[in-house]
Amino acid sequence: MNTVSSTTVDIKKTLLHYIKAEFKEKDLDMLKSLLGSIYKELTNTPDILPHLESPNFAADPLDCCDRTNSDTITDTPSFSPDNLKPYRDFLIANERSKNTISKYISDVTGFITFLSGAEISKEQCLDYKKYLLKQNYAVSTVNSKLCSIHSFLTFLDRADCFVQLEKVQKALQIAKRDVQRAMDEQVELCEIPAPTFMEEKRAQSVLERMKAYGLTDVKMDEIGNVIGVRKGTVEGGPILVLGAHMDSVFSIDTDVTVKKDGIRYSAPGIGDNCSGLRAILQVLRGLEEANIQTKGDIWFVGTVGEEGNGDIRGSKHLVKNNKIDGFIAVDSTDVGRVLYGATGSHRWRVSIDGLGGHSFAEYGKTPSAIHAMARAIEKFADLRPAADPKTTWTVGTIKGGTTVNSIAAHCEVEIDMRSFDNQCLLALEAEILSKFDEAVAEENASWTITDPERILKVTKTAIGDRPAGTRPHDCPVLQVARSAQKVLGIELTQYGRSSTDANAPMSENIPSTCLCSGGHAENAHNVKEFFEMIDTHLGPQLLTLAALSLVGVEDEEPLLPKKL
Repeated sequence: MNTVSSTTVDIKKTLLHYIKAEFKEKDLDMLKSLLGSIYKELTNTPDILPHLESPNFAADPLDCCDRTNSDTITDTPSFSPDNLKPYRDFLIANERSKNTISKYISDVTGFITFLSGAEISKEQCLDYKKYLLKQNYAVSTVNSKLCSIHSFLTFLDRADCFVQLEKVQKALQIAKRDVQRAMDEQVELCEIPAPTFMEEKRAQSVLERMKAYGLTDVKMDEIGNVIGVRKGTVEGGPILVLGAHMDSVFSIDTDVTVKKDGIRYSAPGIGDNCSGLRAILQVLRGLEEANIQTKGDIWFVGTVGEEGNGDIRGSKHLVKNNKIDGFIAVDSTDVGRVLYGATGSHRWRVSIDGLGGHSFAEYGKTPSAIHAMARAIEKFADLRPAADPKTTWTVGTIKGGTTVNSIAAHCEVEIDMRSFDNQCLLALEAEILSKFDEAVAEENASWTITDPERILKVTKTAIGDRPAGTRPHDCPVLQVARSAQKVLGIELTQYGRSSTDANAPMSENIPSTCLCSGGHAENAHNVKEFFEMIDTHLGPQLLTLAALSLVGVEDEEPLLPKKL
């Protein structure tokens, strides 16, 4: 071998076989050490970084098939230019067009002819790439031929021989090269205050940066989302959103000056979510500098109102008013996290109001809003919602009354209800809200008060609606995300649900997930929040591989289906 040791290739074969066929969860621990080893080798020898090919979609990314066969990669069967019918049948089965099949067969025939009977190996594939370049083919033509050969290698279960497309590899290298530039940008964005509902200045900065990095179709929509469209080459191709929220939980007067101590940067909001904005802008710069043309469109979006009472209004508005085919929210920093589900939440402010009065003089003449509220809470205090799907509630705030010697004229609570399932959430909501009506009626009746001016009245105000959603494990966005992680040697640390901008598209059955930006952050939503520059390049690299696989690049077909 030339630059790659036999041991490295064996490790890589094992990893790539894992990517192709998948292992059960019990096998994952066995492979964790291999992931670290292969990533070290990949970073030292970029030529062996495999091109991300269509994953073998399965029901569950952690439990994809029963492996009854040996883990040993079998020898490649021999093929000749005249013996490609099995490969042609493979292409037909995968619904390739006649023109695509003709091109792939032609390109593979040229490759087999070049081999002259030699066994297929990584070295032979690299030599063929060099041969094509020496024939003065354009880089785009070479990449196109390599895509055909990757398809053939996939058919042979020889993904260990993939040769990375030069432009894709360049984009990944740019992400690693420009980590300090990206970090500086993260700091600059953090120092622009952006409380929920007050994101305008940060949004304007994001908009200007998108334009500076090459996008010509950039706008701010009706509610303040920044949308930068990078058009694909195929009319009517899939549309993928890469979105990161621009708002923070901190008030406008919070000091957001960033303090640096080595690799640690400290400031409110430095991680959540200036890190996400940094990552999507880095992806954009990498695609532009590497001159990568995609088949589908990629929308780079800075959303408003993700936090708190913002109620993910930015992503909800985006999904409701645009036809998109896939969505990757970028939030948090752990690149090992992939979300397949969205935790739904409904939030209500419930007020009870009456005339109130003096605690002695008006006793028995007017009911107490506080007493009625106590009755209501007592009615559902012992309520225990379903454990599966997980469903919860809590009274988060309560306030009312004015003085100790007054019958309370007003009392209000704020209630948070959550569930993995929208129907469970709606059922819980209906049950709890009905208790307030019952409690007010009972409190009024207990004093035999019928005067419309004196009776208590209840007001219910919705203050939050984050829909739940779950994507099936064979969702292309999830499968591509997991495959991209494996290609980069990223260990899966969390595969679950949370509440993010991805709630909106998931609830609409749009292929979607939430991935992370890279780096390490702690103390989110706290003035002591900090971010550390640890493998920050992995976030943009992960997003780049996932995005390109979903929208298609060169002769690679998009894995993201177009909505009808």
